[in-house]
Amino acid sequence: MEAKLKKWRVSALAKEIGVNRDTLDKARRRGSTSTKTAKKLERITGVDRLRFLYPDEYGDPWDEIIDLRERSSTENAKGR
Repeated sequence: MEAKLKKWRVSALAKEIGVNRDTLDKARRRGSTSTKTAKKLERITGVDRLRFLYPDEYGDPWDEIIDLRERSSTENAKGR
């Protein structure tokens, strides 16, 4: 049985790995990230870095680790 992954708020995860929130937002939109960021994400989340680098081949990890409630409240505050 696979362990359940921790759900992160984007801003908290960005802070934990030492990048700007926009970096993670762009990575999510593009579907992949840099090797350096993927290594940091792997260390903090426990998700294999290959999933961040090649989500089409290894499976998109973002829905498993991002708490979407933060994004919704942020978008609502901006009037989107």
